[in-house]
Parts: sequence; C-alpha cells; structure tokens
Amino acid sequence: MKEFELDPIDWKRTYYPNPRSTVSFTEAWDKVDGDDNPVYSTTSNYFLTKTITYTDEARFRRDAENLERLKEAKFDIIKIPQYSFEASNNVIQYTCQYLKGYPTKQGDMIKLYDDLVLRESEYTFADFNIMNFITVNHPQISGVYAIDLNSYRKVSMELRTFLWERYYSMPNPNVYA
Repeated sequence: MKEFELDPIDWKRTYYPNPRSTVSFTEAWDKVDGDDNPVYSTTSNYFLTKTITYTDEARFRRDAENLERLKEAKFDIIKIPQYSFEASNNVIQYTCQYLKGYPTKQGDMIKLYDDLVLRESEYTFADFNIMNFITVNHPQISGVYAIDLNSYRKVSMELRTFLWERYYSMPNPNVYA
C-alpha cells in the first residue's frame, strides 16, 4: 500500500446487528437500547491527490513557489490540511488530507473576511468561492479549512476586495460593526 508522508485522520465507525434485519448491520447511533455488543469497527483514512498540468511555464513555477510558501503561512481562523507536492515538467501534483465535513455557510464566510481579505500578508487565497472552504467537526481537527490549495497566491488588497464583493455581493462586513 502507498504510504503518505501526512498524518492520517482516523474516522472511526462501529457497527451493530440491525434489529430490523437478520443480514445487515447499522452504525452505533441506530443501535437498540441495551445492545452494546459491536460486531465490528472500522477506521478509515482519506487522502486526495490533485494533478495540474500547465501550458505556461511561468505560471507553473509561480504556483509551485506558492504551494511551498503556503506551508509557512499562518491564518487566524482558516486552517490548511497537511499536504505534500511534487512539481516537474510543468505538472504539479499534490496530495492532502481529505477532510470529511460540510460546505462552510455564507454567514460563516463573513467571519473569514479579515483572514482572507484584510490579512497583512501579500499572499492569500484568491478564490473566495464558498465551495473552496469546508467546515470540519472532528475531535482532532475541527475548524474551517481551505481546500483549493493552488488558489493561494499574491493578491493586491484592491483585487481581494473586488473578488470578495463579486462572490458575496456584499461590502466589508466590518462597516456594520
């Protein structure tokens, strides 16, 4: 089996006999009161690999440098899944922890405004599409994660503001504070 240089996130499940069937099993939250005998448990780990092929060598080099820079980036709220990447021959391939969660709600995106748009660094995530952020509720890793890692790049404050307003049709949420 392939070994990844990333910490696995253990997603555990326990299965019990299904009281409504003689041939199937159900997860713990559906078990019958008093029946505490699990039939089996599983632990799953997920990794996601993304491969990007470039026709422009300058863009390829810039994105590879940005992925390297992202490893040292610090955000107040946004978290970055662990990842590793390789870059050669105008191809970048990165593998990251796959995070099970749910899309971040628009109301929660407003809380990320300072972290994405107003951050002091010249670098941030440039694609504010709500689908590029996932909210995870897991004992080891809960929080809001950026999942489109190659959208991290150098972005002017003016362009960040424009992109934010384009996606959310709303001005800086701090004007209402």
